Amino acid sequence: MRSHEEKIEPLTRKRTDTEMRAGGIWVESVEFVQKVKRIADKYWDLYSQERDLPGHLLSYPIGVSSEGVVTELPRTEFFPDTKARVI
Repeated sequence: MRSHEEKIEPLTRKRTDTEMRAGGIWVESVEFVQKVKRIADKYWDLYSQERDLPGHLLSYPIGVSSEGVVTELPRTEFFPDTKARVI
């Protein structure tokens, strides 16, 4: 087998408990998604105050209405460290 023809494991392979859990939470759970969103929102708050970040996960400062209209969040017309528009 040539190097560019690596065998790829099927997507249906069984994952280990370590692969399925992050910080004691199943990665497929709503709880996990909510935790990631909380962290991303916290980091955005730090970033918008131009403070040092403990990580690189940021929420994007937009809102999407139930009709699909995309808007910037209040007081977020520009990214804090630039004058680049959010939308």
